[in-house]
Amino acid sequence: AAIVGVLTDRDLRGQFNNDVRSNSDQLAKDLRLKWLGDGAYLNCTKQNVSLKDYTSAEHAQIRIFNEAGVLLCTQEDVKVKGVKALPATPELQAPNKAGTYDEGGYLVVAQQLPVPPSTVWLLYARPLSDVDHTIARVQVILLLGVLGGTVLALLGGLATAARAMRPIVHLTEASREIERTRDPTLRLPHPEADDEVAELTRTVEGMLLSL
Repeated sequence: AAIVGVLTDRDLRGQFNNDVRSNSDQLAKDLRLKWLGDGAYLNCTKQNVSLKDYTSAEHAQIRIFNEAGVLLCTQEDVKVKGVKALPATPELQAPNKAGTYDEGGYLVVAQQLPVPPSTVWLLYARPLSDVDHTIARVQVILLLGVLGGTVLALLGGLATAARAMRPIVHLTEASREIERTRDPTLRLPHPEADDEVAELTRTVEGMLLSL
């Protein structure tokens, strides 16, 4: 269970990272940004993008900064089809290089987009709590599986032990009956399996016949 938990954790986090990067690339591909007002504003409100994994975008945050680090657009401006826009929180800082990193409990993917005559920074972020909750549910399922397996193993062990001890119990009862009656002609019960108990039964019977 521990090994499965570690591997599942690694796989889920890897899949989560891939989903975030994939959505970020799709968002960058769908954006059609242009400068307005002599380069002071972007046409953010006219963007209507469609992400492949739109369900994972329900908790996403989008930020677009200019080269000077001034925030120009958020997901309240850029509309993702099928997703209700969330408030632009928390406050994500303008990046100084492209890449993937953690900030404020979010996995953030930063990349530069060309918007002639300059470039802008695009940030796409999803809360790490999304994957943490999934991993927590998997861990609970694994724990329940371990507990259930332990109970089943205990019950199976008790049943096996009881079945294994039954011939010995019968042999003991028969021996006590012979001791009580002092009748060596009484037959001892033979177990179905030809094992050590069966050999012991034959030995005791041979001893009684000799007597």
